[in-house]
Amino acid sequence: MKTTGFTLVELIIASAILAVGMVFVMRSFFTVQDSLRVTQDKFMAMKLLGVKANELELKVYKAKGYSPKDDTEEELDFGLKKAVYTIKTLNLKKDKAKEENDNEKKKDPFSEVELRLSWVDHGKKDHESLIIYFKNKEK
Repeated sequence: MKTTGFTLVELIIASAILAVGMVFVMRSFFTVQDSLRVTQDKFMAMKLLGVKANELELKVYKAKGYSPKDDTEEELDFGLKKAVYTIKTLNLKKDKAKEENDNEKKKDPFSEVELRLSWVDHGKKDHESLIIYFKNKEK
């Protein structure tokens, strides 16, 4: 008696191998989906920071120089999330040796301005920053 086909044990083993393979495929699909979401958030944050930087540059151009101010902060809609937009101003430090040689204390001619967008995504804090240097307004 000759039989053709697969036995029940062979079918169960083949189904188990196929199920394990499907689990790995689904897991990699969700990992790629999460990575795309994070990349999209970072891309949109940099675009938004670019727009904010252009607005600040126009304001500085119209004022004929940058006037350092205290840190500013505002809340923005960032897709389906809330984001915090921060402007942080730091005066650049002169070289100490050069400063010791100069007896007069001069104001730094430039300011370092950090534009930062911070948000929370699925319980994890994330942010993007952009640094710009502006010439200070002369008094």
